[in-house]
Amino acid sequence: MATAISPASNASLTAPTIWHSVDDIDTIAWETVRDANDLFMDLRLLRVVQRSMSTQARFRYVLFYDDLGQPAAITCLCTYVIDGTLLVAEGRMKKLLGLVGRILPLVVKYKVLFCGMPFSAGQSHLRFAEGADRPAILADLCCIMDEVAQTDRARVIVLKEFDNDDRHTMDDVEQHGYRRADSLPMNLTAPQQTSFDDYLTAQKHRTRHNIRRSLKRLAEGGLHILSTSDPDEIERIFTHDVHNLYTAIFQHSETKLEYLPIEFFREIPRQLPKNCRFFFLIEGDTVRAFGASVFSDRSYHPLFAGIDYEKNADFDLYFNVLYATFADALSQGADQIHMGQDADFFKQSKLGCHQEARSFYVKGVRPPIRLALRMLFEKLFPARPLTAPREAS
Repeated sequence: MATAISPASNASLTAPTIWHSVDDIDTIAWETVRDANDLFMDLRLLRVVQRSMSTQARFRYVLFYDDLGQPAAITCLCTYVIDGTLLVAEGRMKKLLGLVGRILPLVVKYKVLFCGMPFSAGQSHLRFAEGADRPAILADLCCIMDEVAQTDRARVIVLKEFDNDDRHTMDDVEQHGYRRADSLPMNLTAPQQTSFDDYLTAQKHRTRHNIRRSLKRLAEGGLHILSTSDPDEIERIFTHDVHNLYTAIFQHSETKLEYLPIEFFREIPRQLPKNCRFFFLIEGDTVRAFGASVFSDRSYHPLFAGIDYEKNADFDLYFNVLYATFADALSQGADQIHMGQDADFFKQSKLGCHQEARSFYVKGVRPPIRLALRMLFEKLFPARPLTAPREAS
């Protein structure tokens, strides 16, 4: 069911439509804008998120039209309660907010309205049709988000996460009260090989030796790797104990935004059986680590992992999950492998990744929040320079 909203504020646009459920979206119109290989705007992946997180978040899906009534842009909005300390870089400010949060939780736990979805993959959820009037659409989007933030009582609005190619467009939202901040850079690579053996052969001796040493630890420990996309098999294996391995990584991460329930992982193969892969590192009958990835014909995206930290050093579990994931990405023949926004040194030195910048745009809804953001912005959201930018060709 679509929601009636105020008329478009721009004469070049027809009033947009907002849906509250993925299942209500006009699929034909949505697919007119979405690229066929764009997994992150694929209704199946959006359905994964909504079905698994509907008790924690409120979703809206927006379709913009041009003045002729043709689809011009699509986006996803989500209102979600976050711990505000998770958005802050490590340091004194984070420690101070953590102390305040223990005394007065309501000060640091609040609703945020995202232009995006409540999981971090370094991707935006805003797409434009070719030739669309982007400034006009962004102006309307800002108006819509102001209205939604008031309705949902969100304190902060965030548009995330945009690469440098998007900036010439997205910087227009700064005219509507937003400020741009650096997100964590994305590690990605476009390897020439199509097998992990070929990749190893192409590496320097020391890198090749270190990778093989990690693989040897796994084999000598008697662990085997199960790779599957089968929904029933993943349902059987992905128990609460396995989900706790993800929880362990979440708790160790310096930067956190969302905590994903077990149903998120189980729903992925139900919706995307031909576009996902799960890896389980198994000792006897016990899963010691896992990785979950999605992919299209052109790109490969490891999403989340989990490890048994007590066994990690014995078997190099974290490294071996990433090696298994990377090997599968190579075999898929993806043009680009997006390896995530953490463990930068390992991904650059062992997997040949370079970094690309990511940005988000933030705005306080009420004057006190806007004042606090203005005064503390650089401390809350410091610059994140690239440690391994793409080499000039």
